[in-house]
Amino acid sequence: MMKVLFFKEPDFWSEKIEQSGVTVIPLFKKIPFFFKPARIFHLNSHLRFKRIWYRRWEKQLDDYDLLILTAADFSVNIANYIDTLNVKKELRLIFWYWDPVRLKYSPDKVSERWEKWSFDKSDCKRYNLKYNSTYFFDSITLPPQKLVYDVFFVGQNKGRLNTLLNLKKTLEQFSLRILFLIISDKNFFYDKKVFQKRIPYKTTLKLISKSKSLLEFVQQNQSGPTLRSMEALFFDKKLITNNSSIKDYDFYCKENIFIIGEDDINEIFRFLNAPYKLVATEVTEQYNFIEWLKRLVNNVSLSL
Repeated sequence: MMKVLFFKEPDFWSEKIEQSGVTVIPLFKKIPFFFKPARIFHLNSHLRFKRIWYRRWEKQLDDYDLLILTAADFSVNIANYIDTLNVKKELRLIFWYWDPVRLKYSPDKVSERWEKWSFDKSDCKRYNLKYNSTYFFDSITLPPQKLVYDVFFVGQNKGRLNTLLNLKKTLEQFSLRILFLIISDKNFFYDKKVFQKRIPYKTTLKLISKSKSLLEFVQQNQSGPTLRSMEALFFDKKLITNNSSIKDYDFYCKENIFIIGEDDINEIFRFLNAPYKLVATEVTEQYNFIEWLKRLVNNVSLSL
């Protein structure tokens, strides 16, 4: 059986990944909170010896057959560092784009030693990446809660603040019960009157359970479904999204998914109160983490 290593900091998701038989190792050492700005500065700089912040995982790499590194702000540094190590040639290295490609971790900054995979069909075509779906976990369940909200949004600002606030005003005109939690992109200083602090994912699950629908608002040029799409699919919740490409996915149906800018906004109340149409189990199962992992292990790239 292939031994898989997933680089990920400890969180709700790392626990779920480990339950699937994958080894999860954090990239960075634990440090006091007041040292974190210094680490961010160093990792963003052109200074050398960035490895002083890394955990001692180098000698463990040859124990595995497949290594998965998620694209993030400092992932290029990690990938380049691994390239300097004397790891076995048989070790498959995968650079996984869970988010749209950004300049900071664009594919051209990662060596050909790495396989580059993405959840976003547009990015796969643009950068010649291998395509795999996004994933979720069928082991996650919602705590029983009474419905309180018609529309629930939670997500980082990412330059979307004004657009999100305008959309909120539009939805409020239809007498909908709305909860918007917009998280600041800054970790230390932010306007608390506008932004919310980060919440644990278990809290997010409670709020999803209280909500009739989830709002997904994708970034510019993004075509792949986000975590909100997966939550809506796995939890039988309606989805409101600005991603018109959602129509290209097998879980799309107009009874469950409302596309902003295409569907008539005046029908939003009727949409939310119409029955949810159950999606076939075989469709949902394709987005389960185990199936996603099988495609990586077997080097099966989905068709675009």
